[in-house]
Amino acid sequence: MTDHWIFRDAGEISRELFDENFDGQPDRTLHYDPQSHRVVAVEEDSNHDGRIDSYAALRDGQVIRRRDDANADGAVDTWSFYRDGNLTRLERDASGDGFRDRISHYEAGLLLREEQDGNGDGLPDLITHYGKDERVVRVEEDADGDGTLDVVSHYQNGRLARRELLDAQLLESPEPH
Repeated sequence: MTDHWIFRDAGEISRELFDENFDGQPDRTLHYDPQSHRVVAVEEDSNHDGRIDSYAALRDGQVIRRRDDANADGAVDTWSFYRDGNLTRLERDASGDGFRDRISHYEAGLLLREEQDGNGDGLPDLITHYGKDERVVRVEEDADGDGTLDVVSHYQNGRLARRELLDAQLLESPEPH
């Protein structure tokens, strides 16, 4: 059974397809730049369901961005961005509504900050900051959903040390009806 296909354009390899689980269907496709003859994109069916669920763009042999269908529903829900081979930003559509509601920022491979938009208004409701050991050091939240951060929680050694309320109205109890 064939497990490797090569396609050429003007004599040069333009695509290579691989059947890595030997079911007769290609699982991975490499796309080549016609001038440099280097791989510029990789498409994969990582869960072997017959659909491409991962696409990576490469420059000079390193991934620069990637799109994934992490939950296998047929729609891209995860976007990754890289610089010099290191992950710099990871965006996810956790709710499945087509909008990126969870964005993680990285530096030198370490998670620095994560922003979450739980109410879908396009603004972060929760921002979590991480230290060098990737433990939570501070959490900022928009508790009332008005687009302004209201509560800041500070952590030491992974434990809540203190909490600041930036909106005094959060202390008020609602009036009984």
